[in-house]
Amino acid sequence: MQKPSAARTLFGIFTVILIIINITSQFEANSIGKKSTLLSEDPFSENLLSSENSSTYFNPFSNISPSITWEKELGVGYLSTAPLISNGIVVVKSPVGLFAYYAANGTELWATQEESKWDFEMGPLTLVEGTIIEDTPIPPLVITGWSTGKITANSLIDGEQWWQVNTSAPVNGIHGRITLHTGDESSGGVVDSLLIVPIEEGALALQAHSGEERWRVAFPDSILGYRHSVTSFEVNNETMFAMGDEKARVTIWSLSSPSEAETYAPFEIESGLIRSNIIALSNGRLLLPIQSVEGGALVEWQSSDNTTIGVFELNGSTGLLVENNNLVVVPSGQNTSLYYCVNQCEWVGMATESPVTGEVVVLAEETNSTLSIILPLNQNNGIYVAKNVSFINGSWHISEQSNWQLTPQVQQYVTAGFASSESGYAYAICNDASYMAVIVNDALVSSESHNNLLIWWAEAQENASSPTHTNGSNSNNSESNLNSNEYIIPTIILFSIWLIFIITSMVLKVSIFQSKGKWPFTILTTLLLLGMIFALPALQQYVNEQVNEEGLGRDDGLWPVEWNGTQVIGFTFDSTQFDERYSGKVTYMDIEGQIISQVNADDSNSEIWIGGFSDYSNVLDLTVAGCGIAGLELQYHGENIGVRVDLISLASDGEDDRWLLYYEDGILAAIAANANSINSNATVMWVYA
Repeated sequence: MQKPSAARTLFGIFTVILIIINITSQFEANSIGKKSTLLSEDPFSENLLSSENSSTYFNPFSNISPSITWEKELGVGYLSTAPLISNGIVVVKSPVGLFAYYAANGTELWATQEESKWDFEMGPLTLVEGTIIEDTPIPPLVITGWSTGKITANSLIDGEQWWQVNTSAPVNGIHGRITLHTGDESSGGVVDSLLIVPIEEGALALQAHSGEERWRVAFPDSILGYRHSVTSFEVNNETMFAMGDEKARVTIWSLSSPSEAETYAPFEIESGLIRSNIIALSNGRLLLPIQSVEGGALVEWQSSDNTTIGVFELNGSTGLLVENNNLVVVPSGQNTSLYYCVNQCEWVGMATESPVTGEVVVLAEETNSTLSIILPLNQNNGIYVAKNVSFINGSWHISEQSNWQLTPQVQQYVTAGFASSESGYAYAICNDASYMAVIVNDALVSSESHNNLLIWWAEAQENASSPTHTNGSNSNNSESNLNSNEYIIPTIILFSIWLIFIITSMVLKVSIFQSKGKWPFTILTTLLLLGMIFALPALQQYVNEQVNEEGLGRDDGLWPVEWNGTQVIGFTFDSTQFDERYSGKVTYMDIEGQIISQVNADDSNSEIWIGGFSDYSNVLDLTVAGCGIAGLELQYHGENIGVRVDLISLASDGEDDRWLLYYEDGILAAIAANANSINSNATVMWVYA
């Protein structure tokens, strides 16, 4: 048998190397593409408030009342607990389930279905950050308890139920706040977090990410609890827990020995009930809100030796107590009083004489010298009232007048607290009229927060085994774009060498297929075809990137010079798809909505161009901003592969076999608008074809 020539050997080696390189590049591209499809829609509000210098920016410490950005009437019963705002998402709890919306503009993201024993659900929402445990990525979870005794954990991202636990609910079920206790880091680098749930029969500890039961503590004598919460505090470097019951008793236990819980009756009062949270003070002191129809009491109690330090009058049903910088806010059905409790509690004053039986919220300035106390006044025409409290010369002083008020568009009783996001980009309220409203301070920050969550989740799913992806919901790592030059340049070099090799062989009349059999020709021809098949998509990507770098411009003298190097959005439809403002015209607008120039169109198409953008990360965000500025109606919906645009202006996707398509820098795009990242000088053009 004749040995293969050196030429044939080199030819085969080049073929194999080329195929391997292109297969690798395709796998990498597919991986990035798969990650992109996981990113769901993240639209901006049409009324984009992206600057703290905006006249509509809400400062909770100022004397200016907030302006509502968007609102909804859900028609699902009482909304009795504060919404939760995190990662650009607002979650609202109702008797029929949870509803989640994009904070920026109110677009519904997901909803769940639950049953309720009552017309109200007062158990607050608790957020557990996302993580990776034993190579399993877990999204941020929205945790809450229900009147049926059920405890649910739903993904903040899409509402998927991660786990649920059912408990006994003899009368009222769960209406208290769930306590999140974050423990020490385990050997695997994962923080073991516990949820301490106030069930009717006592307390239940669950592993936060799995719902696995760790331990439970029961009230003695089969006594039940209602709207009680579990308070954690430290004594001699040991974590302790405390909760009250329907006999005004306090049950205390340590994290290390929950089976050794002890129950005390610190203050004898007829028909006494503890239906709120206990406040932990320094040195093992506890502040106990005991309500009674005979007249209640606020008791300062030393847990270490079971002694009463002080007693204050407390009338009416109690709301949820709040402590900040040793200032304790005690709401009730008759008034809201403030106490300063550094060494021993002292009455400071009264914040309001109106009933507050729900969730008081305290916001602190950076220096902590001024607090904004936001009170939900629980009356038929309930409103939110804010009062500033300032720390001056060693004591707290309450402002005489309210700093601002917020009146719901649809009024009813209010127990839900005033919700705020992690960095003040949004606030939310709701009431018993099934009404909710959101104040958006910065839609850009809100959208970026949501996008960061989606990026973290996509990477966590892809790289679950990586030890660097172990912490949560606010990851800012988005540096995972494929640079095709890493694969295309070597491919082009090898492809060129390959062609030179073949051409040289033809010129010199050297047969690389010289053999008695036909197998060399068949094998090498097959390899050649495979190599070209794998190379073409990568080469196409390379060409696309080169076109993107050059950008797309209009050489008609109307394109503003200031738009060079900025992001531009355009809409090119036939004139029947625009109203009289734009029909039959070519319109150029700046990002403030001012028309730069407008001329008659040369053909039946009309065009709108808006330029000067710089901060948008994907096509959908730029499109939403452009439609908002031009006043064009925009509709879209989410699918498994991303967002599909249904309507722009009067152009309806799929009507009469015509479709909304978009070009990025002159190249027809083939992926969802929210999954297509763009650079700082991209030009996007929507067409109706």
